[in-house]
Amino acid sequence: MSLSCQSQCWSGHMTVTLTKGAMRMVGGNVSHTQGATIKTPLAHARRARSVATVTHDKRGTRAINHFGTVTVSSGGATETITSTRVWCVGKSSGGRPSAPAPVPQTRSPR
Repeated sequence: MSLSCQSQCWSGHMTVTLTKGAMRMVGGNVSHTQGATIKTPLAHARRARSVATVTHDKRGTRAINHFGTVTVSSGGATETITSTRVWCVGKSSGGRPSAPAPVPQTRSPR
């Protein structure tokens, strides 16, 4: 994890690397100004003023938006998720993220 702070951490940017598993990011002062980036082996998910869950496993990288706006970048393409309970999926290295779609009930985090 890297954190860049300005003026006693009232603003800045945060970057976290997720190699396997799941992570829910709920922002604070730092991520509300310049955002936070979650890097996985297949994609980068950037969020600002939002709540997101990012998972990565052998099936790929998934970014689920719970509140606000999340962008998912992979393979030179970016998809923006603005609706809640919507996700993008990155399945291959260098591949484009899927178009935002509703999260299937069987995949919804509890």
